[in-house]
Amino acid sequence: MNTRADSAVGPATVAIVGSGFSGTMVAVHLARQGPNSPRVLLFERDERLARGVAYGTSSPEHLLNVPARLMSAFPDEPDHFLNWLRDRDPAVQPGAFVSRRVYGDYLDDLLRDAARRAGSKLVAIRAEIVDVIDEALGSFSLVASQGTRFQADAVVVAVGNPGPQDPIPVPDRARATRSYIGDPWVDDPFLGLKADDPILLIGSGLTAIDLLVEAESRKTVGTITAISRHGLLPQPHAPAAAIPIPTLRTAARPTMRDMLRNVRLAVKQTEREGGDWRSVIDALRPELQPLWKSLDDREKGRFLRHVAAFWDVHRHRVAPQIHEIVQRARREGRFSVVAGRIRTVLDDGPDGVKIVMNRRGSSTCETLRARRVINCTGPSRGLHSGFPSLLTALCNRGLARPDPIGLGFLAGEKGCLIGLKVPNGQRIFTLGPVLKGQLWESTAVRELRQQAADLARHVALAVSPQPGKTLPQPRWEPLARPSRAV
Repeated sequence: MNTRADSAVGPATVAIVGSGFSGTMVAVHLARQGPNSPRVLLFERDERLARGVAYGTSSPEHLLNVPARLMSAFPDEPDHFLNWLRDRDPAVQPGAFVSRRVYGDYLDDLLRDAARRAGSKLVAIRAEIVDVIDEALGSFSLVASQGTRFQADAVVVAVGNPGPQDPIPVPDRARATRSYIGDPWVDDPFLGLKADDPILLIGSGLTAIDLLVEAESRKTVGTITAISRHGLLPQPHAPAAAIPIPTLRTAARPTMRDMLRNVRLAVKQTEREGGDWRSVIDALRPELQPLWKSLDDREKGRFLRHVAAFWDVHRHRVAPQIHEIVQRARREGRFSVVAGRIRTVLDDGPDGVKIVMNRRGSSTCETLRARRVINCTGPSRGLHSGFPSLLTALCNRGLARPDPIGLGFLAGEKGCLIGLKVPNGQRIFTLGPVLKGQLWESTAVRELRQQAADLARHVALAVSPQPGKTLPQPRWEPLARPSRAV
């Protein structure tokens, strides 16, 4: 049975599902709304708040991919993170690449400060929300995995990146014996390995680099081989001068080929003038969302098939010191990269697994053996694998629907999820990677901090009492384990 907190009509309740960067910052901004701020229920299925996958790492070797001066959580306070760091270490430089774990501490500090501001109006609850039911009078019931229900006047779905998907079928025994690890962030992917055990990574992007760096710091595993379609590694950051934004849209209906041609021309011109290709990529950043929106679905599909792998290694770069670790491991024979396609994973008994693959440009199959294979393909692209079951439930109820290219879900300009059943004016909102199909650039702090600030303002306005309107009193059932204040 649902129970009312009290009999008087109080402030509206906003439920935020997920406490990674996006969910945390929406909660922080709502808490800063002052005495008229709504109640906030912040749901997190994991033990720790304000971390998510990116900042939940326990390894100090996992660094941010962006210098400290650019990592403020507030769009209108660009030096906020740098000042926070300098309060703890005055020697920190603006260009420092600090630990992701430290950035998680920063977000946790912001959330705790928000809790002090909000008092009992901000409550964190450890629960996995698996369904949202559209109730009468514009309220919603959120259903947790253990059956508990919570009522709210608005819902923010801040579930972050989808989880990884197995790129190929894997034998059950390989999973059971940990010869294959499908998600390297669930537990220790190196547990039980010996110093001479060979490891094979599927993928050569940022996840693979994280695992290589961790392996290099431990010095307790054997050689590592990464296999990916193109054999590309993320490029390193380097000093790059600011340049004007290049002109890429030269037609009313631009094509991906037109845009790529203009990018290449801009890079050549910049390099002729003594500049660096990184300047062009960085200058394009403010225009990437409008550029993506200007492409039709066919052109977006072409980008995903033919360009995305090359774009990602130039756009999502690594810290120079991380790049040096990678290059040193390659020079000394501990790490190699192969361009190719894995065809089959076969159980090899006590020796681990066998991989049947063919190198890029070759139809000849070859077999590689490894004690452990780790899936490093990163967030999956596709709706039916990596996103939480909550989004599937919302689709089934007509409260959400996928975007046309299958990267995420449709939302209006103010972040309202667009479903088949309820018009755009509903009060279920989202932000972040869920919007990648519409925005493309919707995963990094620079974009997420602006989305969080804008969405918090809109949500607060949407649930604020209007003349002649009374919001229903939110109610919730007690959890099996107590809710906790942040």
